[in-house]
Amino acid sequence: MDKQLKSLLSALQDQQEYVFFDTSRVDSENNQSFLFLEPSKSLEFLTGEDPESFVAEMEKILADGFYLAGWLSYEFGYLLEPQLANSLPVGAKKGELLASFGVFAKPLSFDHDTGQTFLPTDGAAVSLPEFKIDNLHFSQEKESYLEAICRIKEYIKAGDTYQVNYTMKLLFDFSGSPLAFYRDLRRNQSVAYGAFVSLGDEQILSLSPELFFRIETNSLLVRPMKGTMKRGRSNEEDLKFCEYLREDSKNLVRM
Repeated sequence: MDKQLKSLLSALQDQQEYVFFDTSRVDSENNQSFLFLEPSKSLEFLTGEDPESFVAEMEKILADGFYLAGWLSYEFGYLLEPQLANSLPVGAKKGELLASFGVFAKPLSFDHDTGQTFLPTDGAAVSLPEFKIDNLHFSQEKESYLEAICRIKEYIKAGDTYQVNYTMKLLFDFSGSPLAFYRDLRRNQSVAYGAFVSLGDEQILSLSPELFFRIETNSLLVRPMKGTMKRGRSNEEDLKFCEYLREDSKNLVRM
């Protein structure tokens, strides 16, 4: 798809709102890329609004035969469970955008198995503008990061938690073409689940190796990267899988 991708990204320069779901690691369950163009309207959720009404509106749109494509913030997850709503981070101020979706007709697609495409590519890729990254730095100083790791170890020893996924951000100044940035990231970091979301004045680039979940009819499929294992065909096989998780270095919690 490399030639088609270059042509597609060139064509998207003239578009303001679209969502591109892309795969560069094809397998039997993940062999199509999709492009949603020209939303009929947008659906947004701000802190302070009713999440149940928002979800109900999404469900009605889907029931009417339309598609929704966009993004949810991590903070929106607190509002899906009433017991967690009061734990919404203080930083999520009233009126802050926590979700944004476009309402689309059926997406255009590219079949990676057959090469059949309905994407708007004419084969003549126009060169994208360049991009530049400056002032690359972590969001946290080394000393405060190490202090936080020490506190996490204390929490684990005290039994307050058994695992913490502690991360920080890599910050930088960006100028130029986000589409060119996505093109280069995709080339250097091929993943099964890529996305370029442009809804409004901002763009979101995502390159994930992990399937969060997929719903097909009455089936729910999840493929997390670590910490879980499929069920065995017998109790003996279950025990073998448990032992594998216990000994596998990737899944261990280091103290």
